[in-house]
Amino acid sequence: MAYILANIFQRAEMDEKLRQNEQLYRMLADNTTDIISLHESETEFVYATPSIFNVLGYPPEELQGQKASDFVHPEDVNYLIEKAQEAQTSPVQFLHRFLHKDGYYTWMETSARAFTSLGGETKLVAVTRDVGERVHTQALLEENRTFLQLIFEESTSAIFVVDTEHLIVDCNGRAMELFEAESKQELLGKLGFSFEVEMERLPNFDKISKVLSLNPVNNRQVKYKSLKGKLFWGNFEARAITWQSQQVFLITITDITALKEAEGQIENLLKEAVKLNQKLQIQNQELRQANEELDRFVYSVSHDLRAPLTSAMGLIEVCMDENQIDTIKEYLALQNKSLRKLDEFIHEIVHYSRNSRTQILPKSIDFHQLIEGVLERLQFTENSPHVRKIIEIASGRAFFSDAHRLEIILGNLISNAIRYADLQKAEPYLKVKVQDEAEGVCLEVSDNGLGIGEEHQQHIFEMFYRATHQHSGSGLGLYILQEAVRKIQGRIELRSVLGEGSAFFIHLPDLSPRLQVTKP
Repeated sequence: MAYILANIFQRAEMDEKLRQNEQLYRMLADNTTDIISLHESETEFVYATPSIFNVLGYPPEELQGQKASDFVHPEDVNYLIEKAQEAQTSPVQFLHRFLHKDGYYTWMETSARAFTSLGGETKLVAVTRDVGERVHTQALLEENRTFLQLIFEESTSAIFVVDTEHLIVDCNGRAMELFEAESKQELLGKLGFSFEVEMERLPNFDKISKVLSLNPVNNRQVKYKSLKGKLFWGNFEARAITWQSQQVFLITITDITALKEAEGQIENLLKEAVKLNQKLQIQNQELRQANEELDRFVYSVSHDLRAPLTSAMGLIEVCMDENQIDTIKEYLALQNKSLRKLDEFIHEIVHYSRNSRTQILPKSIDFHQLIEGVLERLQFTENSPHVRKIIEIASGRAFFSDAHRLEIILGNLISNAIRYADLQKAEPYLKVKVQDEAEGVCLEVSDNGLGIGEEHQQHIFEMFYRATHQHSGSGLGLYILQEAVRKIQGRIELRSVLGEGSAFFIHLPDLSPRLQVTKP
């Protein structure tokens, strides 16, 4: 009796453990993100965990009795059957495409193995997970690798990968072509600098390594000798990079032999430019003699700022550093253009000379008469008929200054306002306003014309500076204006917005003789 009871209790204990294990398995099966499935007849579904619905959209019961081979991509069917057969003898892992419930195929990874059930039947247990995103990422990486390899091989420059021991570890097809190698093996393992003709003048590779750690690019022109003895010039560029988890240098060499050969032609052009410079110096001497009557400042301007001559000499210096023949021809054309403007520049300089040499003669200023006189003189200039003129004189005080210089100032500003008027606007205008200030008056000349770009505003009062090439001009007008303002102790302000217009404010002190007497 005791034996029977013991068996009953042992049986009950085993049933309880079996029940607990079954509950544990169900809990795992219901919550795993991977698909666990049982198969017989190689691919027929017997059971699938609920996770198959989340991954592939199928309720588990819908697949029972169905063959997995009916759901895989047609190109993968034979492969699936082959792997199922292999799993009968040993575990397998493979990739395949499975049809999602929504009608598209997604990449899956399956691990399968055979086991024998309690009934003695051989079945397959499979664990499957969605790897579509991983496969897509790997495909992109492979595509990028292939693309980079294509760039590497198809580059028009020779590319070398050099390790920290100075040895070539890889190169592209152009490197083989440029250095006349029959195969990569002729180049691999060689010292990176062994092809340079003047190795004794080369910087130490370790020094280059140190430089590249601070500055990622090292660039220089080098003469090379190929494996078959051909000499050529190359532009050498080195960059420190990480390649296959190692610190290496990416060396790019571009053939510039044709450029170097063109230097002979450039030298001939430079000789012609030197001859032209000699002729210009002769003209320079003639100009010196012609300007002997000018004072020392005007002589210095005509000597140091003879724009056409100085520009020509500067262009010649630029030509000496230039390698492009077409660019040098452009510079020579600019020299010719500069000389043609010589008469205009000298005329402006003489005008400035008169302003500089003439003493200040303060007199009572009638602004209305002065402004009207300037407008009358400019009434037939281009654009003038299309520009509305506004005059506002709000000054009631007696004001003394140099009338001749005020005429230069107003003439220059009003002329510019007319010349650079924006005729696309509905009503182009210029306004001249005079109002009192504490120590004198403020002349305001404003317009709604083309305006001056911000990048030009700090330079427009420089001699020969032009903010635009849309209209001709010597580039001296605003410079002379500034000197005239300084001469009568004034100052200038500019406010301008490109496309909207400009406003010049000339602040002038009263130069009345009675006020000058009281000044120390």
